[in-house]
Amino acid sequence: MTRFLQIFMLMGNITIMKLPLYLKSISSVVLLNACFSSITQAAFVPLGTSGDDPNNYGTFSGVVLDSVTLNGQTYGTSSLVQVSLTAFAGATSSVLLQQNGGVTNPTAQQRRDFLETDWRGDTGIINPSAVAGSVQANFNVPVRNIAGADMFLYEINTAATGDAFDIIINGMTLTVGASDYGDSGANTNSADVLSVGSTPTTLTQLLNNPAGLSSGNISQNILGVGIDFSDFGVADGATVTSFSYNSGNVTSFDPVLIAAVPEPHTYSMIAGFFVVGIAFLRRRFSV
Repeated sequence: MTRFLQIFMLMGNITIMKLPLYLKSISSVVLLNACFSSITQAAFVPLGTSGDDPNNYGTFSGVVLDSVTLNGQTYGTSSLVQVSLTAFAGATSSVLLQQNGGVTNPTAQQRRDFLETDWRGDTGIINPSAVAGSVQANFNVPVRNIAGADMFLYEINTAATGDAFDIIINGMTLTVGASDYGDSGANTNSADVLSVGSTPTTLTQLLNNPAGLSSGNISQNILGVGIDFSDFGVADGATVTSFSYNSGNVTSFDPVLIAAVPEPHTYSMIAGFFVVGIAFLRRRFSV
């Protein structure tokens, strides 16, 4: 133990000894929290509305995600890091969520768009298997671990709480529970569930088997959760390139949006370049 630490602890003990006995234990807890709060991080962040948490929330126009705020930084969808599916196994044959009145037998690319590139909360690749890691995906660019939540997921449910699911990052599995979600305030408004005939066990079957309407009028709440890479043992500043997940309860988990956030300084730098470019153009054309 260094001399500095000895002095620090001695000062703390002196301060506590001056307090009444019933306050000593409280002061000890406060002292310990002060020492370790900088390295303690919440496991999951509910993504509701700005009224719920001004530092972590999403904004929707109807069913379309406009932006997400994580760790106090707001990101438009054009700056978010999207994903590419690499494997899939379903729990049922009903594995596609389509917007109301949409294409009944979507193409492979349209099916990928449901989860990978569109920002709609009423489309998605749904009902994955409960087998560990049944769905696998890559981030389109490596995502660096920053302080706070690094990625987020939106799910649909009739209740104000979501369906539990397991997510595997860096070889570690954690379970997101029903109460870990926040309610975005948006709703799917009569979406359609499509079946691919039989339960798909591969990504190829999911994308290519003929699809047809399974059930309509799916009006459910869109619920969100933020996920911190640090909780999976990822070092600060290290990057994550892939992840996997699976249903926590056999059939009912319905992810509709998944993405990650870029590094805040990278996002700010891009925005800065944009502002400088606009200023340069204004100056050029005003001469």
